[in-house]
Amino acid sequence: MHRTATAVAALALLAACVHNPDRIADGAPPHHLASGAEPRQLADCTARNARNFSDQFTSYVSEQVRPDTYRVVVTGTQRNYAPIIVAYAEPTPGGSQIALYLAADMGSTERADWIARMRRGCEFDTAAVRVVPVLRRETLPAEAAPAPVQPAPPVRGRPRG
Repeated sequence: MHRTATAVAALALLAACVHNPDRIADGAPPHHLASGAEPRQLADCTARNARNFSDQFTSYVSEQVRPDTYRVVVTGTQRNYAPIIVAYAEPTPGGSQIALYLAADMGSTERADWIARMRRGCEFDTAAVRVVPVLRRETLPAEAAPAPVQPAPPVRGRPRG
């Protein structure tokens, strides 16, 4: 009897670790998207895009401790509701940004498909939410990087006037 209880407790602990959404974000590089919408609208849009894709997926939005920050968790119904995507939306000047973390066991094609799905905009009562990728500075090609600012040359002689 004691062995059975211990085995059940161990399986419950293992299931909790596997189904912990925060495990997806551990060590995975995020994919950033930006929008002119409020963070809650962007989080709801992201969750809706995941749910509307197929009945094999579900999602939910939860508010975080920091004001105006939200977490979106996408789970697979065919995978015992294990999380496959975790995203964090937060305010930025002029709108909001969301960081998408995808499960490590996804292939590159599946990752690209999910990122494309998450980029789809959403229609709201007042305006459409446009979602665009955020280019990180280190990913810009060298010729696209802005030139360093040069100080103006000193003025020699007396000023004319």
